Amino acid sequence: MPRQQDPETGQFTSVYDDEAFLDALKQLGQGGTGEIAELVGCSDDHAYRRLRSLQDDGRVESRVVGGAKLWERVDGPSGVNPDDPFFSFEPVATGEHTDASKADEYLYGVADGADADE
Repeated sequence: MPRQQDPETGQFTSVYDDEAFLDALKQLGQGGTGEIAELVGCSDDHAYRRLRSLQDDGRVESRVVGGAKLWERVDGPSGVNPDDPFFSFEPVATGEHTDASKADEYLYGVADGADADE
């Protein structure tokens, strides 16, 4: 895997981050290893290893069509990004019962369908 060394810290980092591969797949919809490698700007071997790693993490999936392996992104329901920091927060339970019909009020401070501007 190509790596760059930070001159200040001496730490090595990957030249091509996961987002580069996921963005290429978003642009293509689905694609072969060579197509993805070309968009990212890396070798086919490197792209294959990174795509396999992303597949192991559940972020992409592959299937063989006519002898060629095609890769595509795996997005959560409705295109939700499972890596969104929102999903790292722990749920908070207050112990009190909440009325689902007042969800907007609880979430946005809007009562009974009233506009927030009122």
